[in-house]
Amino acid sequence: MLTPLGIKVRSEKDPTVVSTRELSWDEEVEDSGASFSHYTGEMSGVLRHGNGKFVFANGCFYEGSWRSNLPCGLGIFGYPDGKYDAGVYSDGYLEGYGVANFGNGDVYEGYFRRGKMEGFGLCYDQGKREHTLGFYAKGEMDRMVECIRDKAVGEINFSICTQG
Repeated sequence: MLTPLGIKVRSEKDPTVVSTRELSWDEEVEDSGASFSHYTGEMSGVLRHGNGKFVFANGCFYEGSWRSNLPCGLGIFGYPDGKYDAGVYSDGYLEGYGVANFGNGDVYEGYFRRGKMEGFGLCYDQGKREHTLGFYAKGEMDRMVECIRDKAVGEINFSICTQG
């Protein structure tokens, strides 16, 4: 997920592990022999402002609306492996309604606050073949409301799940 100072990078071995990689929007990064980041889009003086795309040397990118050099408005932050976070950004953070695609078939669709899952949302777990509806706080499930589990292909069982 995007931060004003850089990006949070999901571990390739375990997508649930997130570490912060501080990376300013103007920093050049060396990765696989490449040593450049670039922006294509609208400007206001020397600031990214309007619509545009910023590509990091490591292959990550943000494409969407900008205000005063920060993602602000509708946009998508993508990773080279196909993961992405899309929705409305405010001051560089995903804010309000959005979607996080974890690249392995797992998807969260719901509300974000400062780049973290916060509020009502639906998470689909590809491995467990279940949808979990609930309330999230600081990026984690706080209260589960309902699970929808696929028993067999084409068959869905609705059941109330509670946390102990």
